[in-house]
Amino acid sequence: MPNFIYPARTTSDTLQLSEITQGTYKTFAKMLLNNDIKCLNIFLNKLIDELSADSVLPDNLNIIDKLVLLLDARCYSISPTIDLAAEIKKEKHNYQLNINDVIDSILELKYKKEFIYQDKSIICKATLPRQLSYDTPEDIFTDSITYLELNKEEVKIDYPLPQKKTLINTLPPILLTRYLKFVEQVDNSINTIEVVKLPPAISQQTYAASILGSNISQLFNLCFYLDLATTHQNEYQLIRNFNFTIEQINNTPPVELSLYYKYITAETAAAKEEQDEKSSEHMRPSHSP
Repeated sequence: MPNFIYPARTTSDTLQLSEITQGTYKTFAKMLLNNDIKCLNIFLNKLIDELSADSVLPDNLNIIDKLVLLLDARCYSISPTIDLAAEIKKEKHNYQLNINDVIDSILELKYKKEFIYQDKSIICKATLPRQLSYDTPEDIFTDSITYLELNKEEVKIDYPLPQKKTLINTLPPILLTRYLKFVEQVDNSINTIEVVKLPPAISQQTYAASILGSNISQLFNLCFYLDLATTHQNEYQLIRNFNFTIEQINNTPPVELSLYYKYITAETAAAKEEQDEKSSEHMRPSHSP
């Protein structure tokens, strides 16, 4: 049976994705808890590849595009809102974050998305950084370059990263210098803009826009956090009391599981109310004539 497919936005295009399942959501949460940005980067790339219904992903997807794609996927597969809570001096505070508002804030950002360098003998084009993590500044440029022309002849650059890096290292150093300056300027133009604004009673942390992985990862942590202990406890109840299997649970989108929990909670509450009424009637003293 074909999977459910929906449109998911990037900063410049719309792709088609399938749903995030409960099993994938739990793995995502574990990747965030692991707090290893290199591992998270690998996971995110594989996740987008698996969710994509398009045969070939655009080669200009940068890290902001990937964030927007997965936030749209969250809206469809998990929930378009996040309920946040905090307690200060025994006073409880609640706030509902709308993910679509976060996406809109990101899409409203104004910044240059492509680096272009041109002189008499060189034409070079590159995207913004595409990964959360890089080992060196040279790796950023090597991974991001999309077009190269030397002396009016296009140069093939569709190589694995190590081989591509060898080629890029033969280019004039000014290309890397200009590209890194471009990245810095773009980030400086947006990193003072908060794309998530939480009430101070909920959190003092700020969530600004950025094209740098360390800052983007904070948004992933906020939007894809999952209380794994409570989740496993709830799943245990589905398995023990309602004949679910772990395979069924893991293959179901979280948004559908939430409906099951809602129906089960309502049914349980109704059964308890009915039982309480019967117990109350049974305990009522009878009056003999």
